[in-house]
Amino acid sequence: MNPNGAQAQPVATFSQPAGEKILFSTDKEKSFFNLSPQLITFLKYDLYLRAGNIISSLLYQLRKSPRCQKNHVTVLLYHNVSFDVPLNYPPYMNVTPDNFARQLDALISLNLPFLTAQNFLDFLQGRLTLTNGGVFLTFDDGFRGLVAHALPLLKEKQIPATIFVTTRFLNSEEPFPFFKNLVFSRRVDYPSSWLPLTTDHIKSHPHIVWGGHGASHDRLGRLSLATARQEIRECREMLTRVGIKPPFLFSYPQGIAEHGDWTPTTNQLLAAEGFALAFTSHLGRVKAGASPFALRRMPINSHDTPEILRRKISGAYDWLYWLQKFLHRLGL
Repeated sequence: MNPNGAQAQPVATFSQPAGEKILFSTDKEKSFFNLSPQLITFLKYDLYLRAGNIISSLLYQLRKSPRCQKNHVTVLLYHNVSFDVPLNYPPYMNVTPDNFARQLDALISLNLPFLTAQNFLDFLQGRLTLTNGGVFLTFDDGFRGLVAHALPLLKEKQIPATIFVTTRFLNSEEPFPFFKNLVFSRRVDYPSSWLPLTTDHIKSHPHIVWGGHGASHDRLGRLSLATARQEIRECREMLTRVGIKPPFLFSYPQGIAEHGDWTPTTNQLLAAEGFALAFTSHLGRVKAGASPFALRRMPINSHDTPEILRRKISGAYDWLYWLQKFLHRLGL
């Protein structure tokens, strides 16, 4: 049973078929350690979490002063909010509704402004000064669990948010192909909370800002110029058809420059299609005047406590940006 008294759907389990070897998709993803992509994913995030929690606790007292917060915004990166927790998944992919509610209450207790997309754009362009910093909530991919669990809480607590959707899969009754790859499974029974959103979901939530996450979730920087342009255009056209008006916001699929997920050329393509901002998966807070097409975010994990959230907001985890860049240059 979930806290609302409804019968919880069966938990999805993910397993690799016996004897099947999962290969790297490109040579660029290989490392000289020759580790499997599954092991790399979990080792990398385990390293981030352990190192981040230990060192951030030491930095927190230094980084929480008003001087360190002025004109910094922490852009929080979520994915899904669901009671249905897959077994093999990176910890940033899901937060349970109970934990999500506690995290929102912890954020409210900080007495920092929650920014709308327009607030964030004004801050970035110098029209809005934030004496003590601010918080901007974003969600990637567009899972149905957000409608069932996240959006009611955000509405109740009057917290604005932006959801970036992978537009080609809107209305699909099949799970995202890239999500199946991420959790290393060929075929499983997915609960509805892990299916893509529908266009009706978008139209029925006008208080949410909807942005693009590509058409197919392909890594734009690895595509040909023509294909990348078409990918962005298809995404923008679908946003327009469901009533989203420019300027558009974008979140890069995967979002790591060192892996070729975005480049100066893809930034130019986004600008040409009417996108004003693009968010990456590079760790850290955003300063006023930062590049609008290379915006950092701070991923929120299923087990982030109120204390860890306070550290992330304070900037005590910003140093992980350099660890992240180092590991990615190694191919990790």
